[in-house]
Amino acid sequence: MKHSHITLPIDSLKDKIISNFNNFSNFIIKASPGSGKTTRIPLFLLEILGNEKIYILEPRRLAAKLAAIQVANELGEKVGERVGYIFRYEQAVSEKTQVLFLTEGTFLKILAKNRTLVGVKLVILDEFHERHLSTDAALSFILKIQNEKRIANLTDLKLMIMSATIDSAYLENFLDLKITKTMELNLSRFPLKLEYLPNTTSIIQAPLAKKVKSALENIIDQNLLGDILVFFPGMKEIREAEALLVSLCQFHEFNLFVLHGDLTGPEQDQILQASNQRKIILATNIAESSITIPGIRIVIDSGLQKESSYNFYSGLQEVKITKTSKASAIQRGGRANREAAGFCFRIYAQIDFDQRPEYSKAEIEKSDLSELTLLSSHLFGYSLNDLQWLQAPPDDAMINANDLLLTLNAIDKINILLRLELKYLNTLFIPDWRGF
Repeated sequence: MKHSHITLPIDSLKDKIISNFNNFSNFIIKASPGSGKTTRIPLFLLEILGNEKIYILEPRRLAAKLAAIQVANELGEKVGERVGYIFRYEQAVSEKTQVLFLTEGTFLKILAKNRTLVGVKLVILDEFHERHLSTDAALSFILKIQNEKRIANLTDLKLMIMSATIDSAYLENFLDLKITKTMELNLSRFPLKLEYLPNTTSIIQAPLAKKVKSALENIIDQNLLGDILVFFPGMKEIREAEALLVSLCQFHEFNLFVLHGDLTGPEQDQILQASNQRKIILATNIAESSITIPGIRIVIDSGLQKESSYNFYSGLQEVKITKTSKASAIQRGGRANREAAGFCFRIYAQIDFDQRPEYSKAEIEKSDLSELTLLSSHLFGYSLNDLQWLQAPPDDAMINANDLLLTLNAIDKINILLRLELKYLNTLFIPDWRGF
């Protein structure tokens, strides 16, 4: 089996991961940004896997695709052989594929067809700190499958949760400690220098595009070398900055790129391949995790993101710009020091960073749960309340989802009332019961 000759920090955990794999059902891996966990751990386990499969769930399609390509390259193969990916409109898989990268949403669709994940040995939830609704749902459904397999004395399905900024203690309290192994690696390959804007009103309140341009001019004046990755909240803000930066990039002979999920293959190659001409890459949080872009030595972080939430009064999805969490800021900065010493310029004040929450608010707290309610009913015949949740769905959201589905005649009111009555009577549920 061909492996990359480049040593990554996560390689130091290889023997520990392999030796513990058969002794535990659940694994928590907390390792520094750029340590190589996304691409190397599947390779470690492929050596002992046999004929069973590994699913690696990523929050974003582009990250999943690029990770699959990188792992395949390390094996000296084309993607679609032993390592592949599958999405809604695109896939690279074959009968030989054992390591499969996919988004969390795609996983839930696959789960609807393979309810007990026959042939799958391990599911990895990568970049778990992002806590999308589909992340929490995947975790709950996997734990459900694990429990049912144990009841039936079937081969255990294993779960691995990974992130650089994961709250491992919180997860340890949630999972069964007897069958859970936590491994941590706090070792960055290269140093990272951080710089913030001064806490001056006139500077802080300047338009985002102008702050980015000023940061770039500062980087040029300091003669800092390397390609530059700039984080924006959304495409609108990227286009505004792009228009402002064109002349600056032409003068200094920089290539200016926009990184987004719909890039064509040749466009991806332009961004991801090494070049003699310096690059400036404008991106949303699509580049926040799981992607190593060669040549990046400098990150400019706006500290902003677009956040979606469901308005239960209007019944509409709302999108607004919010501040990122500390965890997201750490992830973004970690893009700069993956290959060499890096520099991260946060274009907001340090006091602003210090006052931010450790983690972003989980989507389950602010999402419409009607689709997930139907999926849970289809898969297991249970209400969401009957699943094991890292964070329980809000009661108001559950009521809203049930009311909406009743209005659409998507579910049966009598069965819901019966199920709730059984729950409050503390009646033991039967795993094969189909209540909806």
